[in-house]
Amino acid sequence: MKKQPHATWGAETGLIREVDYDGEPFQGRPTRVFAYYAKPKGEGHFLAMLLAHGGGGAAFRKWAQHWAERGYAALAMDLAGHRPDGKRRDDGGPEQGTFRLAAGKISSSRRRLAASRRSWRCFGRRPPWLRVN
Repeated sequence: MKKQPHATWGAETGLIREVDYDGEPFQGRPTRVFAYYAKPKGEGHFLAMLLAHGGGGAAFRKWAQHWAERGYAALAMDLAGHRPDGKRRDDGGPEQGTFRLAAGKISSSRRRLAASRRSWRCFGRRPPWLRVN
């Protein structure tokens, strides 16, 4: 990113504030992204959490609040081009269906990872960072 995107701030409720900002161009046209921004009370520099997701997700207000209550600044965005009421934006980015092929590849990778997790059991103690469900 060469410069900060233009942002328009919306309603503020408690620790959370709505924001619309310039997204990446899609099919030759500019886009806007809706997000919930939350931060702890007070001024200062805060560590940050960023929710960039896929698979039909949305901007999760409760997720942003969760992290702000724990001392983090948080941004939960809707990269699928929807408004906070769930309706499609006229200036939104690509629909989630655009990413089905990529999601299929990720799903396949998850299956391989799940198989590799099971293989750790064959070699004794697994590393503490590897969670097996």
